Amino acid sequence: LSQIKHQSAVDSLFALLKENANQDRYLRHACVFALSQVCTPKTLLAYSSDESAAVRLGIVLALRLQTNSEVVRFLTDADLTVATEAARAVSDLHLDEQMPKLAALADSLALSGGSIAEPLARRILNANFRLGSEANVVALAKAATNPKLPLAIRAEAIGSLADWSEPPQRDRVTGFWRPLAKRDPALIRKWLEPQVPALLASTSGELQTAVTKVIEKYGIKADEEMFVGWVKDEKRDSDSRFAALSLLTARRHQQIEELFNASLEARDEKYRTQVLRLLSATLPSKAIPILEEILADKSLFRGVPVSVAEKQAAIDALATMKSEKSDELLRKSLAGFMVISNPIELRLELLEAARARTSFPAIKVMLDSIETMLAERTLLGEKIVALRGGDAERGKAIFTGHRQAQCVRCHKVGSSGGEAAPDLSHVASRKLSQIFGITKDSLDEHGDLHVRRYLLESLVKPSEKIAPGYGTTTFLLTDGTTVAGIIKSERDGVLEIVSPDNKPLQLKAADIEQRSEPKSAMPAVDKILTLRELRDLVEYLSTLK
Repeated sequence: LSQIKHQSAVDSLFALLKENANQDRYLRHACVFALSQVCTPKTLLAYSSDESAAVRLGIVLALRLQTNSEVVRFLTDADLTVATEAARAVSDLHLDEQMPKLAALADSLALSGGSIAEPLARRILNANFRLGSEANVVALAKAATNPKLPLAIRAEAIGSLADWSEPPQRDRVTGFWRPLAKRDPALIRKWLEPQVPALLASTSGELQTAVTKVIEKYGIKADEEMFVGWVKDEKRDSDSRFAALSLLTARRHQQIEELFNASLEARDEKYRTQVLRLLSATLPSKAIPILEEILADKSLFRGVPVSVAEKQAAIDALATMKSEKSDELLRKSLAGFMVISNPIELRLELLEAARARTSFPAIKVMLDSIETMLAERTLLGEKIVALRGGDAERGKAIFTGHRQAQCVRCHKVGSSGGEAAPDLSHVASRKLSQIFGITKDSLDEHGDLHVRRYLLESLVKPSEKIAPGYGTTTFLLTDGTTVAGIIKSERDGVLEIVSPDNKPLQLKAADIEQRSEPKSAMPAVDKILTLRELRDLVEYLSTLK
């Protein structure tokens, strides 16, 4: 019908939409596509007063396919689904001339009582963000302070305010490249400053932390003593405590050194690590003796156990400092680089810190020695520093979301992932038993290192350790032709293989003159990831038991 532009079918198509009532999405799409090809916008709009929400939704979708701005009429439709699809069309098709009408729906956010659809709310906020007038700042501030709205929507409003003066180059909703010019932050200060007490009073956790960062970024006046209280509150979450400390540091609060000292003795390891990095960046002369104490061969610092993360942060801090004292401290730390008693979790930080401070002759000499030793004594070279010390959560994020590595496209963990490569759900425990004869219950540090080395080698040199049934072999046949594929079975002189285009083939062993060693389709991950990302990935994979 769409191809022959059968005009008399229009009533029947709308009747079918009404009868379907949005139950069968495939049928709805077929009707919508036909209408978009057969009807003019005027013809579609003639049905816009139909009482059926399914019919009105069909009109919106057809107008969207036509990239027609008349879709804006449905932004205020009584049916939330219809209004949301209209907003998607205006926002996602970049119908900029209609953006003010979408932004004007901000008033409906305040009246929604939290019942508004999140996709609609995000596009209303984004329209205000993109338009950039004073009225739009007011709209975003109202959404941020509205306790009736869902946390996700309030967080988006606060995020929009945070990005206001330096907008990201990509659209906040679609991710498309839609750059905006920098804008005057004075508007944010003008309209947000009176709202700060209400914002802080009506938020908590991550939302409150985000508000604090906005206050710091724009230099908005706020009760600094309240933030002092946050820093001192051991029961408060580490992120909001650290946001408060960062704000007070930027404002050079008179108690800042006292707050740093107290924070370094906090029970929360994550918070102490953040504090150490901030102290080193802002008050390096005060940080040096603390870094020296943390890097000393002790298990306690001011009565608090010193974590590996804190030692890593201390070494990272030395890499950024430019003083004789910090370089000397780094030199002392490098002296034990390959000593067995020293934590291998620190080798990556030490290597990178040394490379950052080669202007200090003694460090340059030690770096040359370390790099030579790594190249000569280990098969993995410098990659061996990624064996341990990573962050499993960051590693999981790399596994599931890294744009270039794309591990999850081929490998499965649990119920998520692809099937083109081995299932890694229990890869650490499987290798313990299959290769090293170690069970989870009897795992010690030595066994753990064996597993990690196996995982690291598999990432860096994927073709050297291939799971059965996954390597691609190339065959040179006696007739001179070449065939490639994955061997699925080999018995009674016959090989069953699967070709690269997923077709099953049979080869007689007698017809094969030569076969190559299996090659993995997986790329060497160290060519894609940084050393730190590689270490995080190893850390994550080592938890899959």
